Amino acid sequence: MVDQAASTPTWLRKRTAFTYFNAVLLILFGLSTLYPFLHVASVTFSTQTEASRPGFHFYPREIDTANFVHVITSPDIGISYLNTIHRTVIGTVLALVVTGAAAFSLSKTDLPSRKILMFLIVFTMYFNGGLVPNFLLIRSLGLYDSRWAMILPRLAGAFHLIIFKNFFQSIPAEVEESALMDGASYYTIFSRIIVPLSKPVIATVALWLAVGHWNAYLDNLIFMQTKSKFVLQRLIRSLLVENDMETLESGDESNIFPESLKAATILVSTVPILAIYPFVQKYFIKGIMLGSVKG
Repeated sequence: MVDQAASTPTWLRKRTAFTYFNAVLLILFGLSTLYPFLHVASVTFSTQTEASRPGFHFYPREIDTANFVHVITSPDIGISYLNTIHRTVIGTVLALVVTGAAAFSLSKTDLPSRKILMFLIVFTMYFNGGLVPNFLLIRSLGLYDSRWAMILPRLAGAFHLIIFKNFFQSIPAEVEESALMDGASYYTIFSRIIVPLSKPVIATVALWLAVGHWNAYLDNLIFMQTKSKFVLQRLIRSLLVENDMETLESGDESNIFPESLKAATILVSTVPILAIYPFVQKYFIKGIMLGSVKG
């Protein structure tokens, strides 16, 4: 007869009370992070009576899609969506180019005044000019009420630059030296060798930048005056903080009520950025670890 104990996997035989406790704890933690999305989705597709019911909302008991349709057909939502996508795509791409190029230069130990430059960059992580000086600077540059006011100040973040620099320093120097011996320029080395080898850290920083742009509203609130330039998060703020229901005027409003309207707006603004995570998740741990090894 076959010994069942011997055929049982080692990890299964060595289960302890801590293993079960850890598994239960992780499951509860996962449910706690999932519940807010279930709640928002449930309230979005619920009737007014069901949405106003106190307590937990896991699924809509009485379905009503009027608020969701109202949100996705609102012209203001469409314009705000385009503005948010514009700043997210343009801002992320330009920031990756500028930050990556600067980090490549700073990764060279023979760069003149390298330590001074790094000190000035790190200094900005602890001290900044403040809100009023930033506003005066943007206005003096002629960027007030311009979309560039949301993009240019975010082109070279110190933390992202350090992550890039440390990753570039982890690439063997022999790769660059052999390319230089073959007559390649630094531009060729950066674009055709360094960038393809840096996909993990690029994907990681790109997601950080994209999430930052997608969720940002304060700069839009301060620097944008024209309503056609408002971003999606500013629109949500008007609904949640200022309780401005007129922000989403669109068609028949007889079946529209505040709670489901707010939830529908949150749901519509959250789903796109969440959809990106599965595609870049595999780069996360590798990019962060490799970008934080060297100083």
